[in-house]
Amino acid sequence: MKKKSRRKRGRRDLASENKRLLKRLKEASSRDPLTRLRSYEYFIDALDTKLKHARKYMFPLSVILLDMDYFKSINDTYGHRVGNKLLIQFAGYLKKFVRPTDIVARYIGAGFAILLSNTDKSHTLSLGHRLCENLQRHRFRTGKLNIKLKVSIGVVSFPEDGINGISGFTEALDMAARNAKDQGGNKVSTYETVAKKDKAVVSKKEEIEKLKD
Repeated sequence: MKKKSRRKRGRRDLASENKRLLKRLKEASSRDPLTRLRSYEYFIDALDTKLKHARKYMFPLSVILLDMDYFKSINDTYGHRVGNKLLIQFAGYLKKFVRPTDIVARYIGAGFAILLSNTDKSHTLSLGHRLCENLQRHRFRTGKLNIKLKVSIGVVSFPEDGINGISGFTEALDMAARNAKDQGGNKVSTYETVAKKDKAVVSKKEEIEKLKD
């Protein structure tokens, strides 16, 4: 009986240890290994879940996508080691601007995303502009270097932008950030601005086609 009891206890201990290990592995995979922000995969899963919740209960939801301007030039000039240190510092800088309930994630490359629950477009734009303004006055220090960073910011909001799906949301984010970058960077752009611009281009093309006829 004692041997049986020890075996049962051993199996329970092993199961508990496996659960703890799986929990640690899951937590590790949810973090970007360099910046320790949430990972891109975690961000996409969270956005999908929160977007469904926002649709169901008609809560506002917004995302800010920040893409560093000329970051490749920084890596080319100072090296990837300096570039990585700047990414880590920038991650900490972003964390100061958000609420504990907001999710800050490493997006792709030198891109970062902030997922803001219960936040409409006007408040999100205010945060985006404040980030841009503060960055203009801030210097990131690494060794003897003082480096100024600039970002192109894209903003997408639910329900204002009328996007209900995860793929449409991420595509709109990329378009908004790209529009800010195309204007020289260090700017905030919304998906609404891009959509209006595309609509104007289509209308102009239709006018030209009508004149040809």
